[in-house]
Order: sequence, then structure tokens, then C-alpha cells
Amino acid sequence: MSIGFLFPGQGTQRVGMGHWLERASKAAAAVFDTGSAVLGRDLRALCFRGPERELTLTQNTQVAVFTVNAVAAAALGERGSVPDAVAGHSVGELNALCAAGVLPLEEGFRLVAARGALMGRVRTPGAMAAVIGLDLDRVAEICADVPGPVVPALLNGPSNVVISGAAESVATASDRATAAGARKVTRLVVSSAFHSPLMAEATDEWRAVVAAAGLRPPSVPLFLNVPGASVSSVDAIQRAVVEQLTAPVRWTDVVSGIAALGVRRLVEAGDSKVLTVLARAIVPGVPCVSLSDPRAFRRLTTLAPT
Repeated sequence: MSIGFLFPGQGTQRVGMGHWLERASKAAAAVFDTGSAVLGRDLRALCFRGPERELTLTQNTQVAVFTVNAVAAAALGERGSVPDAVAGHSVGELNALCAAGVLPLEEGFRLVAARGALMGRVRTPGAMAAVIGLDLDRVAEICADVPGPVVPALLNGPSNVVISGAAESVATASDRATAAGARKVTRLVVSSAFHSPLMAEATDEWRAVVAAAGLRPPSVPLFLNVPGASVSSVDAIQRAVVEQLTAPVRWTDVVSGIAALGVRRLVEAGDSKVLTVLARAIVPGVPCVSLSDPRAFRRLTTLAPT
């Protein structure tokens, strides 16, 4: 049975994340040990105890989410469940690189720490808002008509778009989206405009970090956010990972592309249900389960080949 792994991104963090997986799997526990050794900090304490105000800092959030995603992949692999295709949403893309053999886990920890630190240091303030009930074209039109920088940033599914930009511009676009018939517009709890041109000041340093990482060709189909498609060459992977800071996450295309390969099941490899909900809207004919549910983990690993 072919399986696609989907790794969630920032916004899925919570105090206690990954705790049951760490207790259920020796391989998962080893990931916490590895990451703590590489980064010189107690990742169990960060993920299990927070506190929330620390966990929500970008430099901590990204490390915590990457860690728990890697824990989930290790727990699945220990039980014989390995992916036939992979993708990650935003920072989760680094987990996809590791799962595809593009990066060793240790280098993944170094990259996510650098990414979180660089994005956390961006001086230009910004905002993001989720727009539900309008299609991408309509949201893009609204953003284009608003003074100041605001763009579609997360193309999460049919009629599910997150906009990103200067706070005043995001507020104006949000009001116009509501007037245009959006079912719901929700301001996200962030202080930066991720996946927008306002993140440009972090790009040069991030490019240097990625270039030094020694990326390798993927061993399974690897779908990346910026093209929204499978990418196989190291140069193209490197460009896409860098561009992702300032370009939209084309998640609808990513999930549709994985499904088009004939993948028969999708697994959200992390302690979250966010991507599971999105996948069910994008490709309703492909079952998707989340490892935030221990019962799903047991069912999956029972079905895995031995």
C-alpha cells in the first residue's frame, strides 16, 4: 500500500506535543536525544513543558514542530511504515527533505534552528489572516487592489487562502474579503508576514545556510511548496527552499500532485490534524489520518509491511 507523508508547519505547536509518541517508540525517543545534542538544548522540555509563551516564539516554534514531525516519522519507520512520496507545509518542508534522504536528520536540526532564528529576527513587522469561502483568484484580486504589501501566502485548499503582508494592508484586505462574501476571516497570532516579500531581509543568509548543507537528490518523490510540484534536482530543491520564505505555499497543488501519483493513503506525520483536514478537502477520495491520534498510529503500523 503506497503512502504519502505530509509534515505540518508553524501554527500546529502546543505544549505537550509529541509526548505520547516519545513514550511509544524508542526511535522517536532517539530523535529527541539527537536534536537535543545537536542544538545543545533540552527539546523534550521545550515540547512537553513549554511554557506556551516560549513555544510561540518563531525561533522555538519551528524547532519544536520540526522535532515532533521527525519523531512521528521515526515512530512510523520503526514499525515498518515508510513513505512513497513526501511533502511538508512551510517549515515542515525541512522534514520532507529529511524523509526523502535530501538531508540527514542532524543537518535538518541545524537548518531549522537557523531558519527560525533568521525569520524571528526580521525587523519588518507584519500580519497574516485566513480567508475562508473565497477562491484564490478573488483573494488575489482583493490583495492587488489594496495599498501596501499584502499577498496570498498559503494556498491551503479550495476557498482556503491565508494572506500575508503589512498589518494595515492585511486589515484592509480582510475587511474587503468579508464584504466580498468570505464565510470567515481570522487574523492569525503572528507578528511577521511569513511567505511574503516582507521576509526578504532573511533571504541572503538563509540561502547561504542552505547552500552549505550539502543537499542530495531525493530517494522518493519530493513535492515542494514553491512550485507546488515534485522536484528532483539538487539545484532546484535549493532554490525552492530559499524562495519559500517570500513566496506562497502552493499546498493545494502539492497534495493534488501526490494523489495523482496513485498514493492510496496520506499520513499527517506530526502531532496535528491541520493537514488532515486540508487534505480531505483537496482530495476527498484519498484517506488521510493524523498521528495526533494514537489509535491511527496503531492502525497504520498494523497495516505496514513487515
